[in-house]
Amino acid sequence: QPIFQNPFEAYSIHLPVDFYLFRTAINLGMASDQAGAMPVVEEALRSVGLGLDRVRGKFVQQFSGGELQRIAIARALIPRPRLIVADEPVSMVDASLRMTIVNLFTQIRARSGVLFIYITHDLSTATYVADRIVIMTKGEIVEQGAAAEITANPRHEYTRLLMDSIPRIGARWAELGEQSDTTA
Repeated sequence: QPIFQNPFEAYSIHLPVDFYLFRTAINLGMASDQAGAMPVVEEALRSVGLGLDRVRGKFVQQFSGGELQRIAIARALIPRPRLIVADEPVSMVDASLRMTIVNLFTQIRARSGVLFIYITHDLSTATYVADRIVIMTKGEIVEQGAAAEITANPRHEYTRLLMDSIPRIGARWAELGEQSDTTA
């Protein structure tokens, strides 16, 4: 099942988002009608910390990006997949919610055993959520291995570039402290 980068574009503004949840359950054979799909949809929403009462009859514009991404995750969970492909699932969510979504993936994985292919340029979240990391550039695999090993000892130039793009607030604060010490 897929989870796409931009949850705002995963749904029409003209239909309530619960329509997609029920339609997914029906289309994928989890139920034959909306009444039969109700428990499946409720279970999927509960697994991402939402309730049907929060979602029912509401449209895309009535949700935050974090809520929509959790709804997208619930939708992917409806058919009880063994594998979920998450394409940049936190890139459209503000920084305060990124770890909430990433933690949700780890909880789902621990609870249900579903495997994730987590596609991202953000090695900080990839390292947190992944056991193994595969680094690709220009359609080629350039490095792969245990997440901790890849981030601790990046061998390829592109991996080092990705590692260098991770904000390091502590290092910047230290630089600012050194500058203020020399100007005082």
